[in-house]
This record gives sequence, structure tokens and C-alpha cells, in this order.
Amino acid sequence: MKTEDPNADLFDEKWLDMLNMDIRYIRSGEYIKIGDYSVTAIESLHDTRENSLIYVISYNNKNILYGTDLLRLSEKAWDILKGFHLDLVILDQTYGKGFNAGGHLDAGQVVEIITRMKDEKIIDEESLVYATHISHEGNDTHDEMEMYAVRNGYHIAYDGLEIII
Repeated sequence: MKTEDPNADLFDEKWLDMLNMDIRYIRSGEYIKIGDYSVTAIESLHDTRENSLIYVISYNNKNILYGTDLLRLSEKAWDILKGFHLDLVILDQTYGKGFNAGGHLDAGQVVEIITRMKDEKIIDEESLVYATHISHEGNDTHDEMEMYAVRNGYHIAYDGLEIII
């Protein structure tokens, strides 16, 4: 957009109208309604200089955690998550087991989060958990990552994956 018009500004009403966009600001712990959907924001600590967020998206008595660009979950984030039973969890697993260049989760941290979610009754055996946001740094092949993931209660996402909950 900026290359087409250097004056483009997503905070300008003209641009929002032209792009048919409605930007809403939300902070951790707050939620907004979008039609029949409810979206709850949770701090991600990905970048503490910004208001980095992950989201629980609720619709028709189903709850999805969309948690990419996640460094770790704070106790405030855990307190919010305890208010949900999650049917689907999508987590950042940028890095593989034993390797982390910072700012994102590695495979070991994903396992820690899943374990705590089970202990806190946020997820159960019926919940689906997938890792995505996979980097080429420090990761094995998809098949090797999937074997590790399945042993630890989750799956590795892939292009074209469709999930029905």
C-alpha cells in the first residue's frame, strides 16, 4: 500500500473507508464482539515495547486460542486463559527442541504450555493442539517434528491444513 501511495495512513478515516477496514484497539484482558464472534486479547510478551497480543476467538460455544508471536505466557495471561475451555490451540513453535534464538517459542516451551494447560483444565483430551509459525532455524523435517509433537500431545501444522472443531 505504501509503495502505491506514500501518503497511505491506516489511522486516516478516508483510508479506512477506502479499504473497508474497522480498526479497533484492544488491551490484554479486554474483548470485543464482531458479529457472532467474541475476541479476547491476551498479552503475549513477544515484544514488551508494544502491546503484543494473542487471542481467544469464541463462536458457537467453541473457543480457539490463536497464539503466534508468543515469547511466554505471563501469570496475568494464565489467569485469563483459566476462564476458557479451549477446543483448539494454535501455538508459535518457531524453533525446534533445544534451540531458541529469542522472541518465540521452541518445541520444549510448547510442551510446557500444553502440560500446564492440561493441569489447569484449560484443555483436555478432546482439545486439538497445533504448532505453527515454524522457522527454518533449528528445526527438523516436518515428519520428525510431528513424531516429537505427537509424543507430547500436539501436532505440527502444514500448508493447506483444515481443522473442523
